[in-house]
Amino acid sequence: MMEKRMGRWIVNIITVSLLSLLLITAYVEAAERQVVIEIEGMTCELCPVAIKKSMEGIKGVKTVKVSFEDKKAWVTAEETITDDMLLTAVQKTGPYTGKVIERKPADR
Repeated sequence: MMEKRMGRWIVNIITVSLLSLLLITAYVEAAERQVVIEIEGMTCELCPVAIKKSMEGIKGVKTVKVSFEDKKAWVTAEETITDDMLLTAVQKTGPYTGKVIERKPADR
């Protein structure tokens, strides 16, 4: 009888642990956002490469796409990454100025 109760207790602990892990994973995935930044001052095809590399250097930035033609950057990052962090990365790369024009939760 005692072994049967301990077995159920262990199964319950494992079940609760797995459910907790699933919830935490779902929360972490949901805690991302997409930011679109309008960038002024790009003069050649190498400018987007430098800006992208600078933003990718921020821990928590997941993806970066920078377009010379559109003069924009599309960034997917953790919620902890602020607009100022992204704009600073743009400005420290060269004579560029950035302005956040859109923010939304990241697509799954």
